Amino acid sequence: MTQQWQLQDAKNRFSEVVDNAMQQGPQVVTKRGKEAVVVISIEAYRKMQQPQNTLVEFFQSSPLKGIDLDLSRDKSLARDIDLRPHSVTSSTYHRRILSRKALNSAP
Repeated sequence: MTQQWQLQDAKNRFSEVVDNAMQQGPQVVTKRGKEAVVVISIEAYRKMQQPQNTLVEFFQSSPLKGIDLDLSRDKSLARDIDLRPHSVTSSTYHRRILSRKALNSAP
């Protein structure tokens, strides 16, 4: 059973917090009314640290295993795109760039 402790109580009764974590499960400690940390047993921690599956096992258990996927790369050339803002005409865009350069180079 998860129990919640205020930080001051958890500090004063730390041994009890640890005993409860070992026997009952995670113990939540709050700081200024907000959940801050969880005290758990070493067994629970080690269980959390163990990977559930290796990467190989993950891919072997995939529902896509055995499906013939086309992984070839598209060899066509990249398309040309206009990176200027669409709301700005070409001449306005160039004037803005030139005025920015002038402002940046001013003493």
